[in-house]
Amino acid sequence: MYHKSKQQGFTIIELMFAMMFVAFILVFISLTLVQMLRTYDKGVSMKQVNQAGRSVIDEISHAVSSQLPRNVNTDAVYAGVLCVDDVMYVWNPLYVGPSPIDPRPALHGSVIGDPVSGGMMARKILTNPELGCPGTLAEAMSAPVGKQTQLLSGRTRVLSANAEKIAPRLVKLDMVIGTYDYSDIVRGADNYNTATRQPDGSFSCPAGNSGNYCAFAEFSTLVYLSKDQ
Repeated sequence: MYHKSKQQGFTIIELMFAMMFVAFILVFISLTLVQMLRTYDKGVSMKQVNQAGRSVIDEISHAVSSQLPRNVNTDAVYAGVLCVDDVMYVWNPLYVGPSPIDPRPALHGSVIGDPVSGGMMARKILTNPELGCPGTLAEAMSAPVGKQTQLLSGRTRVLSANAEKIAPRLVKLDMVIGTYDYSDIVRGADNYNTATRQPDGSFSCPAGNSGNYCAFAEFSTLVYLSKDQ
């Protein structure tokens, strides 16, 4: 006797639920991967900033500590110029001020070095130190110098810096180092994807995707000058 078997398949509704479940899993995996990549990018940017900032602050601290007080000129640090004997450190801060001329925080417009490679801070040997320390960034760029060494490279730059003598043999150094992108310079100050300074003086990265590659760090140290005469 022949019996015909009856086979039952999936209904349209069951297939739709299965497809929705698979789609949900794929979306969840995609969002997780995107968040992991964002965290990784942020970590890489932060590591780069910390390494660059620590290297610069150690370099300057070592140079200052071995000098006489009269050989350390901090008058133009607000503009990006610090002189230590016959060595001049020059950089283009994104933000300047307060200065003796204009106490308002302001955006800086000039660029030092090659903006593509990120040569944003340099150590220059003054060939005529008897002329004194340049008082402005423009004067520093035109001053006769010998050997030059770039101190910042990659996607880092000086956001702001300050140095002041708080005692005859004690200098306080403060720097904020942050990431930047070449397109930031091309598009102009209103389109920076790097950290921006708030009215209270603090820094913050842009929200959303623009802040994925943004990082900054503040460095502060007290340097004791070992020589007094």
